Amino acid sequence: MASGAKIATPDRPVVVLVGEGAVGYHGVELDTAARYDRPIIVVVLDDQKWGAIAVPQKQNSGAEFELDLPGRDWDKFAEAMGGFGARAETVEEFGRAMEAAHTSGKPAIVQIPMRSVLSPFMRFVSF
Repeated sequence: MASGAKIATPDRPVVVLVGEGAVGYHGVELDTAARYDRPIIVVVLDDQKWGAIAVPQKQNSGAEFELDLPGRDWDKFAEAMGGFGARAETVEEFGRAMEAAHTSGKPAIVQIPMRSVLSPFMRFVSF
């Protein structure tokens, strides 16, 4: 979707926010973006688990089951796909990483380690 948005608005930055689980499924799209010169920025919110499932599961049952994900270097993955990669652990680092991603002119991943929080989309779902 981000590549399509970049085609539709080539003069505007395109930024997508995803969890690391989504990058695990769709990250190779950075290769497509690189081949077609679509400099999108993917911000990976990395809590090392299927957070959209784990947090509600723990809230509802008191525990979570088999929802941990291994730590991955998504910034390096972006580089392997022909893009730019950065990791940011502070607000200041995030600002610098976003600026570097934008000025690189390449598809990019900015990886942000974070704690698990309830997804804002969960307010639209009931269990």
